[in-house]
Amino acid sequence: MSFEGDIGEFDLVQRLVELGRERFTGAIRFEQEGIIKIVYFKGGDVLSASTNDRTDAVDEILLRAGKVSKEHVKQALARRKENETLGDALLNLGFITRKELTWGRRIQVIGILRSVRMWTKGSYAIVADYLPKREEGTLFPLQQILIEMFVTEPDRQPFERALAGGSAVLAKTEGFDNAFTNLGLNEDASEIASKIDGTRTAAEIAAASAKDIFNTYKLLEALRALGLLRRVDAKPQVKDELEFAAAGVTDAADAWSSGKMPAFELEPEPPVEPMMESAPPPATAIVPVPSDVQWGFDEAQIETASKAASVPPPPPSARLTQTQTRRPPPQFTRPQQKKSSHAPVFALIFFLILGGAGFGAWYYWKQMKMRPEPQPAPVARPVKKATPHPSPLPSGEGGRRPGEGLDQFTIQVELVCQEASLKKAAEIGGDKVWSVPIAYRGQQCHRVFWGRYATRNDAEVAAAEVPAGLRGSKPVVVSIPKP
Repeated sequence: MSFEGDIGEFDLVQRLVELGRERFTGAIRFEQEGIIKIVYFKGGDVLSASTNDRTDAVDEILLRAGKVSKEHVKQALARRKENETLGDALLNLGFITRKELTWGRRIQVIGILRSVRMWTKGSYAIVADYLPKREEGTLFPLQQILIEMFVTEPDRQPFERALAGGSAVLAKTEGFDNAFTNLGLNEDASEIASKIDGTRTAAEIAAASAKDIFNTYKLLEALRALGLLRRVDAKPQVKDELEFAAAGVTDAADAWSSGKMPAFELEPEPPVEPMMESAPPPATAIVPVPSDVQWGFDEAQIETASKAASVPPPPPSARLTQTQTRRPPPQFTRPQQKKSSHAPVFALIFFLILGGAGFGAWYYWKQMKMRPEPQPAPVARPVKKATPHPSPLPSGEGGRRPGEGLDQFTIQVELVCQEASLKKAAEIGGDKVWSVPIAYRGQQCHRVFWGRYATRNDAEVAAAEVPAGLRGSKPVVVSIPKP
């Protein structure tokens, strides 16, 4: 079985849920402008992942987490055995534990799925029974991977939209209790699940469980994506009801985001004064969020706690008093008439300034759009000096330049964005190493290749010859890029 198409043609989460139900064994391959990311499945669960994007490499994840040092990675690259992954080399040299390696691989899978979910272009291919030559030995339950991907997401807006700003009413589907128990979540998650009765909105569920609104929304949407919850007819939105539903619940944006989203705290309603017509509502207070909400995912939970500031209540003078309410309307005296006569003039000046600013912004944008893009030739010069790309390679040592002869396939070994890395690759691989410049994430990088071959089969056979120093990422057979 094999399916392929454009990234924008399918819902990634929905497709993953379907593959889990089908107990799929094989791989999904994603590609965008030379970046390749592969996730392997076995019996519906995640087996492992691989990529040529250094951001998602296991050693980079371990470096960012402080579990290894650059010197450890350097030694592992120099001393690892043939066909041994860099993660296994770090483990065998005693730099990390088996638990830390498993953690890094799980974070790699979540990071790859999250990044691919943000792609707006690219291609995908689903291939059954396609597995890596060497299995890692650890299976990650797919449902737990998806749950963790949802609850560690720092962006609040997608969940607000999915749950209609908290007004969506949710109900459990058949078999919810057993499926939820198998997820292995913590007591906080169980408390939230116990408040789902088919009549409460998402905001009311958060209020009833006294849990963070943002955390609650993420968990509810994750359960809905897995098919454990379904939406029913939403209740009509009434301002007072929504404010009451949000009372007593702090905002989880402080736990996993920058802390800009407001949190709401229940306050006693002020007494209503006689003859009061338009007293402003009491100000809400931003309160700190506890940083220990993890839903049962210990090390993989991404948390960033930020300090919260208090919002002072409005001054007493801002409210209308009984005397002011009963005061007869003022008479329009000459000074008031003179003041009101200038209002149209000030409004006209304001709109003229606003229009001028808008025109200036449009003109600047148009000039920037017409400006020619910088040529990459000066950046590519050091690559030509460090690699044999500008001139034909010796006979039998990698073939010809792209577009010449019958060679149509090559082996992509890595993507580098520093000249030192490019020179090091040329020193290790010699005449068989060549590269092509590519713009990636706003900087000039290079796709590094090994050899040129007439057929894909020849290239796959030659992949075993790639030196260990060029195996930071798994070598991948690709078509030779067009010049």
